[in-house]
Amino acid sequence: MFPKFYMLAKTEGIVLRRYKFGEAGLIAVLYTKDFGKLRVVNKNLLNQERNGGVLDLISLSEVIFVENIANNLNQLISAESNEKFINIYDDFDKFISASYVIEIVNELTCEKDKNENIFYLILEFLEKTDNSDINPYWNAIIFEVLLINMSGNRPVFSSCANCKNIPAGNVRFSFRYSSILCEKCRSFDMESVKLSENTFVYLKKIFEEDLSEIKKTVPENRQVLLLFRFLGRYVESLIDKPIKSLKVFNDLKKNEIIGGNIKCQMK
Repeated sequence: MFPKFYMLAKTEGIVLRRYKFGEAGLIAVLYTKDFGKLRVVNKNLLNQERNGGVLDLISLSEVIFVENIANNLNQLISAESNEKFINIYDDFDKFISASYVIEIVNELTCEKDKNENIFYLILEFLEKTDNSDINPYWNAIIFEVLLINMSGNRPVFSSCANCKNIPAGNVRFSFRYSSILCEKCRSFDMESVKLSENTFVYLKKIFEEDLSEIKKTVPENRQVLLLFRFLGRYVESLIDKPIKSLKVFNDLKKNEIIGGNIKCQMK
C-alpha cells in the first residue's frame, strides 16, 4: 500500500526528453493527455529497453506510474509504445522539425499543468508530419503559432510598440517587447531586427487571421525557412536560452536561407 501522497495512475504521453539515471535507470519527460507535462523515473529501464525502446524520443507511449503528489518525480511501473512515427526518423527535415517542436513544448509548459488541447496538438503535428509530404517546417510553424497563443505569449504585429501607429514602409521587430517597431522608433530597441515585406505580411496573417485557412497554402521553401528561423528566435527570447534543435537547423539550412534576396531580411 502506497503512502497517502502516492497514487497509481495510467495515461498516454508523448516523449519530449529522456536522460540516464544512475547506471541503468532512465528519467523520461512526457507530455501526457491526463496530467500535462510529467517526469517519470525507472531505475532499471535501460536494461529492459535493450530489446526495443518503449520510451523513445518523439513517440507515443502508454505508461503506468506511481504519481508522487509531494514532488514532480514519479515512479514508472510499466510502459508500452503505441506509435513510433517511423517516417519522421527516416527523413532529416521531418526529424529536425519534430525535435524542435518537442523541445519548445518542454520549455514552454509547466509540469502537471493539464491541457488536453496541447496533447492533441502535438499528436496532430506528429501524425501529419509523419504521414504527409507537406513541408515539415510549415507544419512546425502552424503548431508553434498555436502553442504561443495558448501560452499567452502572442506577439503584436498590428502597431508599433512605442508610438502605437500602424507602420508604413520598413518594419522592425523587437524581441524585447514582443512587438513590431516602425522605422522612426528604431532607437526604442537598437537590437530590433528588420523584417522583409513578405515576412511581415505572413507573420501578421498567421497571428491575426484565421489559421485554419492560412495553413492550407504553403509558402515557397525559403520563406518557410525564414519564418521558422524567426519564430525560433522569438521563442528563444521568451525562454532566455538557446534552442538546441534550432542551432542544428541554422547550421544546416544556412545556405538555403541566405540564398537570393533572403540574405538581407534579418539584419
